Amino acid sequence: MCIQFSRNGWDVEVLAVAFDKRGLDEARSGYWIRWIHAPFLIKPGQNVDAEQYFRTNNYRKAILDRFSGLDQPDVIIANNAQSYAIVDCLSRKNRIPSIGIVRDTQMLCDFGVCMDNRSATEAVPCNGFLGAASCSISFHRKRGAIGWRPVPAWGVYGFQMHRRRLKLRSTVQKFDHIVTISDSLKMLVQKALPFLKSDHITTIRNFYTQVKPVDKGQVTNFLNHHGLASRHFFLFAGRKTYGKGADLLVSATDIVQSKSSGYKSLLLGRGKLPSAIGTNCVDSESISQDLLLGVLEQATALVIPGRWQEGLHRTMIDAIKFGIPVICTQAGAPSIDGVEHGKNGLVCCCDDPVALATSMIEIINWNEEKLDQCRFESDRIFQKRFASDINIDHWSRVLYKSIT
Repeated sequence: MCIQFSRNGWDVEVLAVAFDKRGLDEARSGYWIRWIHAPFLIKPGQNVDAEQYFRTNNYRKAILDRFSGLDQPDVIIANNAQSYAIVDCLSRKNRIPSIGIVRDTQMLCDFGVCMDNRSATEAVPCNGFLGAASCSISFHRKRGAIGWRPVPAWGVYGFQMHRRRLKLRSTVQKFDHIVTISDSLKMLVQKALPFLKSDHITTIRNFYTQVKPVDKGQVTNFLNHHGLASRHFFLFAGRKTYGKGADLLVSATDIVQSKSSGYKSLLLGRGKLPSAIGTNCVDSESISQDLLLGVLEQATALVIPGRWQEGLHRTMIDAIKFGIPVICTQAGAPSIDGVEHGKNGLVCCCDDPVALATSMIEIINWNEEKLDQCRFESDRIFQKRFASDINIDHWSRVLYKSIT
């Protein structure tokens, strides 16, 4: 987003927290990053420590101190849930217009929208202390994380969550504009915050990845190393968590292999799968963006088997740009903002490996004429929803409206 802004001639400065003793501020592709140094270091896997720090007064003071040394901007943008309260404070204190971005499932949970195994049209607000507590208990019991004994503790957690939600909802009302990165998120935010006026919230989707894929030789070497053949594997890209449904793809791939041998699944990203996988799937750590794009071009399809509301899957945008079929569940943005069933991919039920496997087998059976149609429809969808000039035009309107 910042790169696109700078290419459009807008001056952009980003305030970001450094947990690794970074040096001075740095320029990146036309915009500046102003580092705020945290009082401690974190290592991979310590994200909880960072999230706790974001809720402290020390973080708030560090942001305010850093901001006071910068030239006053025309607009302040809150890029995540943790920065909403601080941006609101800076906006009111300095009389600067503010814009809040809603981009992920954590933000939905903070707003109070139930998102577990539901499509966006079926998700309902989770209101009040009892709603937050019962949602929390149900959420953890489904995963076998707790028995009945810790329920009182989760009741306290529900009360704390309820308080945070009230504070966040109050803060959101003070923003000049809210931007969601998908129509799915917009729908859910409006359910949770019915007081928001329709002209106060706008969908502006993510920009596509402007990185060139590596040459085919590197991609071939990577696939050969993992025992994969071009056009004979399904790709999963993202964190391997319950919410992302990585385990569902493993189960679905076993079903596919029993009916259409020769097809495997490649799971790329951080995290560990909940159980051991057989020879039908390949589990790999994250890879560079240019290699990921090269691998995506050789995949049979991109699979997004999420259980939770997906904000907007970045690799899905790249798949649409390349004309690669996309298989997704009904959860969140992919099924609303990216995939038109039967045209550029398939949409299946949430939390159902059999339905997912059925969609995978259907994609395998698509002939060249159907794949050509997929490429045509993908290009149409990309130009309509994800092209850079479309997004820049939307941002121009929102920014102009905020400062006038």
